[in-house]
Amino acid sequence: MSGINQYYYLEKKRRGRSVANEAPLSEILYAFLKKCHIDYNPYEDEVIAAFKELCGPTIANFITEIRMQGQVLYVRVSLPAVRAELMMVRDAMRDTINRKLRKNTLKRITVK
Repeated sequence: MSGINQYYYLEKKRRGRSVANEAPLSEILYAFLKKCHIDYNPYEDEVIAAFKELCGPTIANFITEIRMQGQVLYVRVSLPAVRAELMMVRDAMRDTINRKLRKNTLKRITVK
């Protein structure tokens, strides 16, 4: 028996009731991916959409690349003035995005 199966077997044996019956499937899947060291963020698309909405259409025109890896949002900007502006407000934007999604999914915003 390997990894996550062994964990759930021991939990079932100790408590008598299966963890799979108590936990939602999404939590079990997320725990499995985390145990396998796979960086997966189910809120990635929502974070990127919220960031673009928060920036507005004018700033979004200067964004050349936006991606999320783990809990870090990487933004590449073509105009140095826009990059400087985003660097100043990135912590406030991170807090606003986390509040909007009602989850603490975003730890840091990196602007290049």
